[in-house]
Amino acid sequence: MKNIIIGRNFGNVLGQIRNFGEVGMNPIVIWFGNDEHSPKDSKYVSGFFEVGSIEEGVDLLLNKFAEKGEKHLLSTDNDGFVMELNNRFDELSEYFYFYNAGSNGRLSEMMEKENLCNLAHDVGLRIPQSELVKKR
Repeated sequence: MKNIIIGRNFGNVLGQIRNFGEVGMNPIVIWFGNDEHSPKDSKYVSGFFEVGSIEEGVDLLLNKFAEKGEKHLLSTDNDGFVMELNNRFDELSEYFYFYNAGSNGRLSEMMEKENLCNLAHDVGLRIPQSELVKKR
């Protein structure tokens, strides 16, 4: 099983790389954005790819790492990546283990603050009173 990290936040990704690397799971990194502070020179990185967008990163995953009969561990560093992976759940779920809620788009729905508060309230948790204000 390959360990793949897709991200762009240097601190978060570097922490994941080190944690996985220290237990012998040296990750492949798909890095969104071009900057001098990428983790490509980490001693734990087993492969490094730069992409220009989140969508391009997911396309790279499918084109380079989607293998029949083998699932790889996929980790991300922010909500944008989690939501894109979730929106393409049907394409990715056969090849990768990743954060999801079992179907396309469902996790994105659960990440909406209003939905989170409603779910918490429905199961009996006390939440701060809030009001949804629409622009204009």
